[in-house]
Amino acid sequence: MKASDANPSTKYSFTKLELEADFEDINDTLEVEYENEQNDEMEASYKDKSQDIDLNGEVAMEELDRIFSSFTFDQNTTEDEVLKTITDAFNIPKDAQKLELEIQFGT
Repeated sequence: MKASDANPSTKYSFTKLELEADFEDINDTLEVEYENEQNDEMEASYKDKSQDIDLNGEVAMEELDRIFSSFTFDQNTTEDEVLKTITDAFNIPKDAQKLELEIQFGT
């Protein structure tokens, strides 16, 4: 079963999201990768060392869907608002040592 089979009706405003954050003095504390490829195959991974989470594929997609489904931003949303939404959703502290976010919106 592919991750796309878990909830095929799920659509987000973005087709790709990569997030990395270092906090609590841990390198790569949080790593999130999501990509919905043009052939409708989804790839997902979700790792959070602070919560002992290490998920891939369908299981990662199910967990990420709980978070992503609350997102209301799109390509017209300000960068600051997108960043605040994501940092709040993943509980990233304001004093994180590193935060990298890449989002690719659908057309």
